[in-house]
Amino acid sequence: MCSPTGTFLDVDEPDQLWKSYNDAAYKVMKHYGDGHKQVLLTESGFTDCGNPAWEQRYAGYNRKMLEIAAELPYVRTLHNFRLLNENAMLRRGGIEQNQIGGLTEVYFGLFTDPEDGCQPRARAKAIQAVTGSTADLEAIGHRLTNH
Repeated sequence: MCSPTGTFLDVDEPDQLWKSYNDAAYKVMKHYGDGHKQVLLTESGFTDCGNPAWEQRYAGYNRKMLEIAAELPYVRTLHNFRLLNENAMLRRGGIEQNQIGGLTEVYFGLFTDPEDGCQPRARAKAIQAVTGSTADLEAIGHRLTNH
């Protein structure tokens, strides 16, 4: 299922349409009296199925989503879907067998799986760049493996 022309993997770059969807949801909140509340956007991100070219592409998407979200006054934070890749998902059947697992579920993380050393991935570096952080991502990964 990990193919650039797959049904849900053939995604367009976050753009005005993504912003419009969020604005529309917030408009509903305002209509029902919740316009004073801030929004948490959760489970953002894209699977790259372990493909290095897709990893770079989707890291750029993560960066663009942060840039757009920063312009939305009602957004408090944007949460990535996973901190770590999930290699255990490779041992499950995946969508082909109606299970949560398989290749498409593994590669959402900001860091590699602990068995791969929790190395920072391209999306972690992209998020670091857009936020201006100077944190040592290698050291963070090291701390994740030695929790």
